[in-house]
Amino acid sequence: MALSPTQLTLGECKKRKWRAQVVEKYNHHTRRRHDLWGWGDVIVLDGQPGCLLIQTTIARHAMDRARKIMNECAESCVDWLEAGNRASVWGWKKQKLGGRQRWVLKEYPLAIVGSDG
Repeated sequence: MALSPTQLTLGECKKRKWRAQVVEKYNHHTRRRHDLWGWGDVIVLDGQPGCLLIQTTIARHAMDRARKIMNECAESCVDWLEAGNRASVWGWKKQKLGGRQRWVLKEYPLAIVGSDG
């Protein structure tokens, strides 16, 4: 059975001994998934100040997801970050390592880019 990016993310959080919870919801009427504020899949308590909200995807879509968050969901993302929380896009890719296929994670932290003038 193939693992979803969300399942892979939950497994990685468990490996890191972080508390993680899926915050995307499935709407049975529309048969679609809805992310928290349009961009959050998993919320994490990782021992750092604030919470980490992760958008999970496959690696080849990670930069597209980051752009979407900063364009279409910028207001909620900025509010989240300004409240002292963190955000990241996690992209998963299967690679051959040591003669075996393994899932490899690439993390893309999101940040507010200031303009000073």
